[in-house]
Amino acid sequence: MVRKPNAAGGFYPADKGELTAELERCFQDAAAVPPEAQGKEVKAIIAPHAGYVYSGATAASAYQLLKNSYRRVILLGPSHYVGFDSVALDEAQKWRTPLGEVALDKDALATLSHSRYFKILPEAFAREHSIEVQIPFLQKQLKAFSLVPLCCGQELPSVSIAMELNKIIDNATLVVASSDLSHYQPLSAARATDRESIDSILSMDQEDMRAHLDACGSEGIFILNELARQNRWQPRLVDYRTSAEVSGDESAVVGYASIVYV
Repeated sequence: MVRKPNAAGGFYPADKGELTAELERCFQDAAAVPPEAQGKEVKAIIAPHAGYVYSGATAASAYQLLKNSYRRVILLGPSHYVGFDSVALDEAQKWRTPLGEVALDKDALATLSHSRYFKILPEAFAREHSIEVQIPFLQKQLKAFSLVPLCCGQELPSVSIAMELNKIIDNATLVVASSDLSHYQPLSAARATDRESIDSILSMDQEDMRAHLDACGSEGIFILNELARQNRWQPRLVDYRTSAEVSGDESAVVGYASIVYV
């Protein structure tokens, strides 16, 4: 079973050549690497999942730091279309993008399937873009890796889920939390809201995050924060932008940030 792309031709180009060129543009427009992240081994990242024209450069700002040393990628994305109170697992054997196919890590998924916090819900992935849009960035940066796509429902016990994920995390595992920040506020308000969100993530204080984090992928970020606490990873902000920088519309913007954990 191969899951075909549903976001290609919308969020990113469906043609392989056009997608390759778009990814090159994203990396050329990426932010400079901050000193506190230079030369560090990246354990996890938070990256946005809007159309590449809007958030691709911000996503590339984090992905540019990856070295080709990962054999497994755990991808945490929010569910935009289906409501549930668990973490969804897919039944597919591979996921396809215009750049090729990526095999799912069946052993890792089998391990997670024994936990009551994870359920096989392939319908959660049918229309979802938040996980898919991250894969071409990974295909560009990594030569070979297996994928553990996890679609996050609502009101999840992040501490318990992080403990389950730690059973499949090793030194060759990368964790990616897919999330945009605030949605459709005026630019000045969006920047203020996003600053609070980013500060709460960098604080690693779960209560502060629950009070101030405004993000569509908040459940995945909560889980990643718990993983970081359990494994002593430290978050570092790499880039922040808004949709206004592309569209010119400052009346209702979406915020994007890339954060790496080292």
